[in-house]
Amino acid sequence: MKFLNKYNSDFEELNSINITPFTDCMMVLLIIFMITGTALTQAGFNINLPKTVWVMKKLILKIYLKN
Repeated sequence: MKFLNKYNSDFEELNSINITPFTDCMMVLLIIFMITGTALTQAGFNINLPKTVWVMKKLILKIYLKN
């Protein structure tokens, strides 16, 4: 796609990528997921979350020096 260059009157290719539409879509998706996630947890739906197991193990570090 060719556009008018602002420094001279020649038409040249536009090589930059416009990320504004991408950013807008990501913001809308983020808001939708935040609202639906909050609505599901506060509406009383039973959501089966995975259980986590936390095990504390003892770490022994031995350092040997050679003389």
